[in-house]
Amino acid sequence: MRFFRSVPALFVISAALWAADPFVGTWKLNVEKSDFGNSRIAKSGSTTYEANGTGYMYIAATVFREDEVERLQIPVEFDGTAHEGRLGDRKATFVSKKLDDNSYEFVFTDKETGKVTQTFRYTVSPKGNTLTFIGLNSGEAKPQLTLVYDKQ
Repeated sequence: MRFFRSVPALFVISAALWAADPFVGTWKLNVEKSDFGNSRIAKSGSTTYEANGTGYMYIAATVFREDEVERLQIPVEFDGTAHEGRLGDRKATFVSKKLDDNSYEFVFTDKETGKVTQTFRYTVSPKGNTLTFIGLNSGEAKPQLTLVYDKQ
């Protein structure tokens, strides 16, 4: 009987732990604060992080025109798992790397050359209300792209 009384407490504790995760939730693209660099400028977009084991399921949609929406759904795992995909027209693998509680990176490696070609860095502000995505080309100090999202 004591076990059944503690089950609701376990749910409350679990919910509180996930609620404290700065990434979990839905984020809306702030087009005005973003710097698209040489990339196409989006009209709108959103990103959602769903808790998934020790990481997340990352779900994004970016609208460029009414009939042009790019969608992406990928796992963010911090156990060293390499996933295959494409970066532009090249086959690549990517690994998620946690930097601290408020930031992580996707590191992309070219399948043919084995060299890191791009890094995507995601950081949640200390107040938890802003998510910044920075796209860095290998060997370049200046970001290729900076997207800013507001917590919904």
